[in-house]
Amino acid sequence: MATTESGDRTGRAMAAQLRAMGTAQVEVGLLHGPTNRMTSRVWTPEEVQAALSWLRRENMRDCNVYVRPVAWQGSAPASAGIVLVDDLTREGVAQLHRDGLGPAVVTETSPRNYQAWVRLSSSPLAPLLATQAARELATRYGGDMASADWRHFGRLAGLTNRKPSRVQPDGRSPYVLLHESGGRTAARAGELLEAAAERLRRLERQTEALRADEARLLARVAGSHDAGRGGASLSPAPRGSAVIGDLAVEYRRHAERLIARYPHADMSRLDYAVLRDLAMRRPDATRQVLSQALRLGSPNVARRKTNERWLTAYVEHTTTAVLLNPEVQRARAAYQREQGGRGRGPPRSGAARPSARCHPPSVLASARVLSPPCPGRVPVQRRHGRGPVLCRMHPHADRQESPSS
Repeated sequence: MATTESGDRTGRAMAAQLRAMGTAQVEVGLLHGPTNRMTSRVWTPEEVQAALSWLRRENMRDCNVYVRPVAWQGSAPASAGIVLVDDLTREGVAQLHRDGLGPAVVTETSPRNYQAWVRLSSSPLAPLLATQAARELATRYGGDMASADWRHFGRLAGLTNRKPSRVQPDGRSPYVLLHESGGRTAARAGELLEAAAERLRRLERQTEALRADEARLLARVAGSHDAGRGGASLSPAPRGSAVIGDLAVEYRRHAERLIARYPHADMSRLDYAVLRDLAMRRPDATRQVLSQALRLGSPNVARRKTNERWLTAYVEHTTTAVLLNPEVQRARAAYQREQGGRGRGPPRSGAARPSARCHPPSVLASARVLSPPCPGRVPVQRRHGRGPVLCRMHPHADRQESPSS
C-alpha cells in the first residue's frame, strides 16, 4: 500500500525511503523552479528528518526535492551499491521482481510513472561499473537512459512533484508516493554486475582499438608533413585522412588548452564550441571531415560515450548543431562565394587554407556565452566553477548531474 501525503505520513514515507537506501549520508538536492538552479546538502537521514518542515516549505515554493545516496572508497566518491531506474511503468517494476532484480525502493513520482532503486551490492561499487549496470537495467526495462548513472538524483517521497508537465487536471501537483521500501539486495544482482563488467571489458577493447587507429592516422599525418619539409615519409597520407588528421590535431590542441584553463567545463558544450570555431576557421571542411575531427580529436570521447551507437549519434548531432549555427553558415557562404559558388571540398594536404580567420576563438571569452543556442532552445546561463559562462545549447549535452523526472 502506498504511503500518502497528509500529516505525519510525509515524515514516515521519507524516513522509510532513507532507511531502505541504507547509507549513513544522503545528498538532498533542491531544484528551484523559477530559476532552474540546483542547490544541495549532504545530511544524515536524521538531519533530513529534522529539516522536514523546511523541505516542505521549499517544496510549496515550487522547489522539486531530490535525494541520492552518498558513499566513499577511501577519499574518492563511489556508488553506494544502489542505482536508480527512472521512468518505469507498473509492468516494468513487476518485471524487475520476476527477474530476481526486485527494487529496494519504489516510488510513484506521478500517476503511473515510477522510479525504482535497485540494490546491487552492500558495499560501494566503482562508478563505471555502477553506471554500466544502471544502463543495463534501463535498457532491459524501458527506463530513462539519461538518468542511468552511478549517482543520479531521484525524488524524495512524501513531497510533491512540482514539474509543470505533471500538474493534474485540478491544478494540483501530485505527491511522490512510496510503494516499496524493503531495502533488500536484488537476488540476481551478481549476474547483472558480471554482465556489466563484461560489457565494460568489451568497451575497453573497442576504445583501445580506436586509440590505435588514431595513433596510426596521426603518425601518417606527421609523416606526410615531414616529407613536405624534405624529410622521409614511411607512407604517404591519403588526401582525406591527411585533412582529417590535421583538423583532429588542431581540435585536440584547442580542446586541451580550454580544459587546462576551465577544468570544470561541460565536455559536450566544449565540443560544440571547439567544433564551431574550427568550422568557422575552416569553412572548406566538409561535414564528414568535421565529424571525424570531433571523433578523433575530442579528449576521451570514447570513454564519455561508451557505446558506439551513442558515440555516432553524439558526433552526428553535434556536427549538425554546429552546421546550423548562423555564424558558421555565414562563414561557409562567404567561402562559397569566394570559390565562385562551386562548393569545393577540402583542399589537398599542404594546400593553402583560407587566408582570413573568420572569428577569434570565442570560447576563450569568459564573460559571455560560449556560442548561440541551437534552434528552439532558450539560452540559460550557468557557471561551472571558475570557467566560462556556458549555455544549454546542445540537445545531447551530458546530463549525469541532472535530476530525474
